[in-house]
Amino acid sequence: MRNIKGFVLALICIFALTGCGRNDNGDEQSTVDTEIESISDVSNAGDVEVTEEIIEEGQKMLMTITSNGESIYPYLHLAYEKEWDEDENGFIYCDGADPTTVLYDLRAESISLPQLEYADDFKVTMENNVEMKYGFLYDEAMQQLDNDWDVLKVSELDTGVYYIGLLVNEDGDFIEEVQERGYVGWVCFFQLSIN
Repeated sequence: MRNIKGFVLALICIFALTGCGRNDNGDEQSTVDTEIESISDVSNAGDVEVTEEIIEEGQKMLMTITSNGESIYPYLHLAYEKEWDEDENGFIYCDGADPTTVLYDLRAESISLPQLEYADDFKVTMENNVEMKYGFLYDEAMQQLDNDWDVLKVSELDTGVYYIGLLVNEDGDFIEEVQERGYVGWVCFFQLSIN
């Protein structure tokens, strides 16, 4: 039984590595709620109204990034997960591919990341059950510039095109019997142009 569970977990991780955050099957966990409630502000920029037109159907919404009067939802990639397994009576852990590999794979598959142009109204907002960890910063050639980047320093970037991955931790289910919560880590990718 343990070998079967290991095999199933490996399959889950493989599927997660190849498409988490792009789930279009409409299951409950990935369906977007068209109302945004209890959003915490990461920056102190002005308010921009988020409407359901910018929400793609079936996309998991963890954060909204706003700049130059436009709002996007970044491309989500599974970084890690801690999930409760009833049969094993314990947590199962899963890791995703590193962000650099994901960026190269997206480029190889001709998948474009959501894009914004930087302006003074740049703002990142997140759901209440999501916590910002740190960011990954890449130049236009997808060379990593920083793997512990602070998104609040976005105004300090030079003119150019950047690929940004923000690592966030999303709260999972609370397991009463062990008094502990599961979680999912996501890298939220987008492209930012600074003129």
